Amino acid sequence: MSGSNLRLAGVAALTIDGAPWNVVGDLEYSPTTVIRETLKGQTQVEGYSEMPQQGSITAALRDQGGTTVASLNALTNSTIIAQLANGKTVYGAPMWQVGEIAVNTQEGTFKVTFEGPEVIESIA
Repeated sequence: MSGSNLRLAGVAALTIDGAPWNVVGDLEYSPTTVIRETLKGQTQVEGYSEMPQQGSITAALRDQGGTTVASLNALTNSTIIAQLANGKTVYGAPMWQVGEIAVNTQEGTFKVTFEGPEVIESIA
């Protein structure tokens, strides 16, 4: 492992439609494409069901002042790209904003979630 990057977590960068945003807290993503549930009968486990699952990217961001937070609520066909400390790039498109966005004015922070057909991880 000599010479390899041992950084596995920590710093992260995020862009929304090419515009950089300051990540101030958790950045989470879900590359899950299906949800499986075990199907049980009264006599045995019979198998499982499988349903499609949307991908998601969630981040705690800083209100930068140059863009309205409300403008994020209007996004319905966006490209979200995250660069992670471990060298991975996480990509989602087309993505739409879901849920409420509530700004903490004392810290100037808010959490935003985007969902879409899939979230892809690529290894550098």
